[in-house]
Amino acid sequence: MSRSLTANESFVHKTLSSKIKLEEITDVRNISMFMDNVAFTVQSPLAYAIKGTDSVLVFGNLTNPINIDQLMKKYTEDSTNTPSDDIVGMYSRIDNHPENKEAKHENEDDIFGADSTRLSEDDIKLIGSQVSVPRHEIIKALVDSDYDVVDTMMKLTKK
Repeated sequence: MSRSLTANESFVHKTLSSKIKLEEITDVRNISMFMDNVAFTVQSPLAYAIKGTDSVLVFGNLTNPINIDQLMKKYTEDSTNTPSDDIVGMYSRIDNHPENKEAKHENEDDIFGADSTRLSEDDIKLIGSQVSVPRHEIIKALVDSDYDVVDTMMKLTKK
């Protein structure tokens, strides 16, 4: 078990496990749920498979919801209003020389061990449009959250 159950979680677990068989799912780092275009992430999740079904019981704290429709609308507005593709989020690079930008981008990817096949410039721009953090922090957070955009935004908005 990655963490201990709270008193309320323990009560629910004990009540349910007396009636159904629960099997802990190990090595769960994060859980994202989508309901009616709203995304939630569960912090410190504990997950149990309910034997004999395809159901999963999840314990943990829900983070602030992200409305996917509003996020996509803002992203499309920002991308159409932005004259340059070089601006990421609510900030822009101080050094505007193109050669320096390419070198910095390559170095950032290498520093954090980013997988260039999974790292998307669109994801970086989308996250940057929602949180005011430097590009290198976005890349590091993406790598840390296994390239999960929703989880990355949740982590960066908590800072």
